[in-house]
Amino acid sequence: MKKLIALVLALVLVMSVSVIAFATEVGSGNGNDVIPWDEIVNAGYSKGDYNRDGKVTAYDARKVIQAAAGSIKASNADVKLCDLNGDGELTAYDARQILKIAAEA
Repeated sequence: MKKLIALVLALVLVMSVSVIAFATEVGSGNGNDVIPWDEIVNAGYSKGDYNRDGKVTAYDARKVIQAAAGSIKASNADVKLCDLNGDGELTAYDARQILKIAAEA
């Protein structure tokens, strides 16, 4: 029984080393193949779609106003998706632009 346990542990160790070696080889590089998380979260959504329901509406503008006022916390992905003037933060201007987009839809 001890020999069987030792064999199983040896196999687990060998497989672990193989998986780790493969993972580092696949992920190795200069970092250009890494996609930021907020781009993954925002993929396929329109600028201004705060709640990511596929539509830009007054609700999205409301959430941006709340984030601008500090009543709710916007994630980095939220800011990247709804910062329409590119200043790096959510403001009333962004909410206004989102309302314009919603009105045109």
